[in-house]
Amino acid sequence: MVVVIGLAIALLLADESLFFPSAPETINAPNQNVNQLPVQNLPQNETGAKPSLPLTSTEQHITVVARNFSERFASFSTDSNYANLEEVKLLSSVKLILQLDKIIESASESASFYGVSSKVLKVKINSLDETAGLAKVTVTLQREETSTPVYYQDLELLLIRSGEEWLVDSYRWQAPR
Repeated sequence: MVVVIGLAIALLLADESLFFPSAPETINAPNQNVNQLPVQNLPQNETGAKPSLPLTSTEQHITVVARNFSERFASFSTDSNYANLEEVKLLSSVKLILQLDKIIESASESASFYGVSSKVLKVKINSLDETAGLAKVTVTLQREETSTPVYYQDLELLLIRSGEEWLVDSYRWQAPR
């Protein structure tokens, strides 16, 4: 009995293709360089375009700041007492912090509940000038208000470099879609 089980296991291990099917083998032509791999089609995104190159460390930093700022800035609840604006101050320039403070100071309390939930779908760096320390970014958000169905809206951001950090200096909402 032990011998039969041992033989069955050995047979299964010897023929891994039963459990791990692989791609069909390629046969090299007589004069083909063995080190040359066959060309494979790269996966395409929904627009049919080939994937873009990996982001640089600066582009990654800008993308993270834009994503974190936008999702917090664009989400609001009357119950949170403008906590979203307080949170984004860490990602904002001095100029924008002053604007956020004015928004908070001029806000009136609402008798009824109102909230907006926002989720970042895409961050696109429109322009980046590392020498000048400026970046323009468009963030696409999926938003849902208390009594409104889901809609999509772009938020344009201008980021500036302050030392080693990138900070949001201004924003501009685009019309909802």
